[in-house]
Amino acid sequence: MKKIIDSLPNKTAAERSTMRENARKMAESGDAKKLEQAEAFLAALDQYETDLAAIEYDHLSSLDDVGKIKEAFTRVPPTDTQVNLIKVIAETPGGTAGQLSSALGWEALTWQMHFGMMAKDRQAYLWPAPPSEHRKQPSGEAATFYCGLLTTYDKKTSGFTLKPEARAAFVALGLIK
Repeated sequence: MKKIIDSLPNKTAAERSTMRENARKMAESGDAKKLEQAEAFLAALDQYETDLAAIEYDHLSSLDDVGKIKEAFTRVPPTDTQVNLIKVIAETPGGTAGQLSSALGWEALTWQMHFGMMAKDRQAYLWPAPPSEHRKQPSGEAATFYCGLLTTYDKKTSGFTLKPEARAAFVALGLIK
């Protein structure tokens, strides 16, 4: 058991997840010895992942906003489509969702949906997204405005512009000039 626990630092998150599932199945086997081993392993795995989360939190807390954005897009590299989302807003500051979508050959508000999802996928490395001023959840609460993580929105013009820290991070990452 010690060898397995000692191997945790060499395992990916996916491998640890599989190990967790296997330990849960082992615990359900009805064998008292297997249950004891599974519980010991799960306790060690929980502690390891808690320690990892604390290290991650400390690391991200030490970064400024540009650093957090760089970290987010390094850890979760953008797809080709996402690079195009970033390029079009960098080249069209103040563009509406319709204009940005059209520049990519898309219809309606497609740019905003894709850009929002791109930001949402990296929110764990950034900060909480602001509430939407225009959309509501079924509960009546404001929906989350994920585009607001990386852009400013002008209500008067309905235009989006990259926040300066996002522009700086994307330039540093070589995604835009």
